[in-house]
Amino acid sequence: MVTISENRHPSSSHDAFLAGLPGDDCRRALYTLEIRSLTADSGSDARSAFTSFFSWIPEAAPEDTSDLYYSGSDGTAMGNYDPQFTPTGIMTSKVDQVADYFMGDISDHAAVSYQALTEAARLIFRPTDAEKAEDEERIIQTRRRKEGPGPDDTLR
Repeated sequence: MVTISENRHPSSSHDAFLAGLPGDDCRRALYTLEIRSLTADSGSDARSAFTSFFSWIPEAAPEDTSDLYYSGSDGTAMGNYDPQFTPTGIMTSKVDQVADYFMGDISDHAAVSYQALTEAARLIFRPTDAEKAEDEERIIQTRRRKEGPGPDDTLR
């Protein structure tokens, strides 16, 4: 069961959202960002919102609480301190149902600033040609590592 401790009205400002993240306690957070301007030219598949999920773990939080959020020993199995970690365990189906983007463990307001969230959405919905090429190259490199050296890669 997921308990919602605070729910802000959708018209609340991003600053109000950030102010709601305590400086001395941990939270799980969902934030929905308006992205119509990023997807306006997508026609009928235009998305109007982008929802991100993260674990808020400020440096001033008690160590035992931080450990629960880092390790997932509170039953959520969110993984260890790795921003690329995909949610597992009990929260997986819940996060997949409500969030487009898993941000990992966050301890600084700058990482969830309006600009940072807008940039994350832009990278997903409107990557530049150079970013698309980098992604394709990363995919090719990952495949090569998995497949091992090919006949053209062997030194003669």
